[in-house]
Amino acid sequence: MMHRITAAWKHVWNRKHQLLRRRVPLIKRVRRLHSTIYRRLLHGSGGWTPDDKIANELITVEMRMLRIR
Repeated sequence: MMHRITAAWKHVWNRKHQLLRRRVPLIKRVRRLHSTIYRRLLHGSGGWTPDDKIANELITVEMRMLRIR
């Protein structure tokens, strides 16, 4: 799980200039986050056993990614 989160954060930092561009509407930036970063984060998630700990980690990571400045 931590490997997927680390890979997703690397992807976020590589695309930081796209996600923080103020001229692009916020809704498009959030869609970009969902279409690229979450795909990286959830790759292979069909093999995970969904429990409360994993769900809370995913929610925490998502909220932190949305707060990047």
